[in-house]
Amino acid sequence: MTMDMFNESLSRILTTYGVQTDFINFAGERQPIPEHDQLAVLSALNVDIFTDPTHTQLCAHKMAMLLQQDIAQQRTRVLPPVAVFTCQKNTSNARVPLQLPEYALGETLVCHLQSEQGERFEHAAGSYNLRASELEEIDRIQLGNTGYLTLNLPLSIGHLPPGYHSLHVRVGDLSADMPLIIAPAQCYQPPVLAQQKKLWGLSVQLYSLCSARSLGMGDFADLRLLMQRVAAQGAAFIVLNPLHAGALHYPENCSPYSPIDRRRINPLYIDPTLEPDFLEGEGAQWLASNRQAARLLLSIAQDSWIDYTQVTELKFCLFALMYEQFLRVQQQGLSSRLQHFNAFVQQQGEALRIYAQWQARHPVIAAGQFAASEQFYCYLQWLAESQLQCCQDEALALGMPIGLVRDLAVGSARDGTEVGEHDGLFCTKASIGAPPDPLAPQGQNWGLPPLSPKALTEHAYRPFSDLLRSNMAHCGALRIDHVMALMRLWWCPYQDSGHGAYVTYPAADLFAILRLESHRQRCMVIGEDLGIVPDEVKRHLSESGIYSNVLFYFEKNSPSQFRQPQDYPDRALAMLANHDVPTLAAWWCCGDLDLRFALGLTTSAEVLKAQKQQRQQEKLQMLQLLESQWLLPANRFSDDRIDRPVDHDLAAALMRCCSRTRSALVSVQLEDLALLQTPVNIPGTSDEYKNWRRKLPVELIDQLGTEPISRLLENLRVERP
Repeated sequence: MTMDMFNESLSRILTTYGVQTDFINFAGERQPIPEHDQLAVLSALNVDIFTDPTHTQLCAHKMAMLLQQDIAQQRTRVLPPVAVFTCQKNTSNARVPLQLPEYALGETLVCHLQSEQGERFEHAAGSYNLRASELEEIDRIQLGNTGYLTLNLPLSIGHLPPGYHSLHVRVGDLSADMPLIIAPAQCYQPPVLAQQKKLWGLSVQLYSLCSARSLGMGDFADLRLLMQRVAAQGAAFIVLNPLHAGALHYPENCSPYSPIDRRRINPLYIDPTLEPDFLEGEGAQWLASNRQAARLLLSIAQDSWIDYTQVTELKFCLFALMYEQFLRVQQQGLSSRLQHFNAFVQQQGEALRIYAQWQARHPVIAAGQFAASEQFYCYLQWLAESQLQCCQDEALALGMPIGLVRDLAVGSARDGTEVGEHDGLFCTKASIGAPPDPLAPQGQNWGLPPLSPKALTEHAYRPFSDLLRSNMAHCGALRIDHVMALMRLWWCPYQDSGHGAYVTYPAADLFAILRLESHRQRCMVIGEDLGIVPDEVKRHLSESGIYSNVLFYFEKNSPSQFRQPQDYPDRALAMLANHDVPTLAAWWCCGDLDLRFALGLTTSAEVLKAQKQQRQQEKLQMLQLLESQWLLPANRFSDDRIDRPVDHDLAAALMRCCSRTRSALVSVQLEDLALLQTPVNIPGTSDEYKNWRRKLPVELIDQLGTEPISRLLENLRVERP
């Protein structure tokens, strides 16, 4: 094999597996990806083209064999694994590749469609006695002694509604079935947004929402209390953190963005006191009089940080007593609750059973005799789903037109149930992350295994649609974290942040399925598209009717000027801040910069000084923006206006400015209403900081109806009546 042939073979392999050879970096420059990084990603994809165990030396023979095998695998299957079409775009002239050996060309083609509802449509190719030889030939290849042809098979599918249908083809003794997915052109949009209404809401990390009645962390009862307070003041929605199930046997691994299963809900969000099994069993008495309960309640109440270990112990002691009561009632006869539980388990199917099995193998000791019971963990999922549904029902009843906005994390832990359930679907030799940029010059490794694009296609995208379906339940909108993952993901070798490459995904198909599930669940979609976003992703978001996500801090026309409200995108969720950036109060006083320096995340005092100088300039730019909007508070006209600490007048002005944007949705964090400085998360840290543990003030929910916080909410309502 000549060097040119060698390079061409490698290029074809990289293309086949979607490994990119360059990308546009944070500076807007095209950056080549070193060959050793490309090879490392191929190795993570289990592509065997190497001569040595270090996977650095390529074998020309193995490369040729791999290409031949890939060609043979693709050309000898009659139909592709799946085909996806969009209504009114490509359904009128739908085509799928039909691949046949030459000897089958003289055979009659039998082709029929079956709709999702079970209706059968004969002659899907449009002719009764059509022979395969009459189809348009696209390509021809010789494999051994047999020639294989790729033919253009026309399909009459314009009459099919959006949904999951199937195509059956038979040519002589060859036959194949293929899932055929038809999607609407755009995502679901709530009627209130179709009327050009501009809405506002709040963002909350639910676990941090600790009220006086909480059992150590925020739960669904606290969420309902929050909704009651803010719905009366005009809020249209509440943006939540991911509610995904975590590792209950290791509760301190508490990041909502590193779950064990994104299709399940964290049982710690259950409020036991709302359930009949608590009220009618021994749970209420245990909580009121047991010494262990008293010790745990006192300890978690005194701590300003969430102690997930103690919260888990307390709640699972209660859950065990509740489940015991549930079983006791069950033994007395078939109750309506048991019927609902059985229906839930049947509806959730194999995925719930596998989750429960996994959790039973990793028991929560505090659950006592039920720690290893699969049904016990199914019971908790039933309670969690039921309570979340009650929250959304109440939000709508309170007049919130959207209600809850759930958040879908970009990945799942490699040792969890979601990864373990689908053998080969996730590439556990790699992790997803991000290439180097000014905030993380060493690159980012999020420790989560990526989906294999080829395996996802072979599964006909069912794991993706199942994931969307479960996360679109019980809410009015779904925010998709790192929505660029539908087109490409940065893969890095496991436990390595400095190297990697982008791997592409079948974006057109994935966005189509997202649109389909959005309509089926009546759930609008928000794509988190912060940072460097490829134009192709922006196009998919726009064409699919997906709302983008913008952050006030990042919206600038130039390095020296914040963007004017009228220049914001209209189809967007605009946030003053979120969990990955400093709170307003911390940003203004440079508290985030000081904290990063104290944690060793800033390399030197000189760098810190430069960062603070830049922040001073940004503060001045922010005041200039407020002045241009006639919103500058009186106390900010003085010479010390930059150095004066943030107060509610400045916060009110910034919230009004953010509310004036063209964006249809605007959200403010609870911590910014309270002018808190302590962050809930510092990106790039793990053990250095207590991420995901900071509590909000206990009295905050009650303060929403009193000055000065009520005035801040009034400002939002004034700008978005």
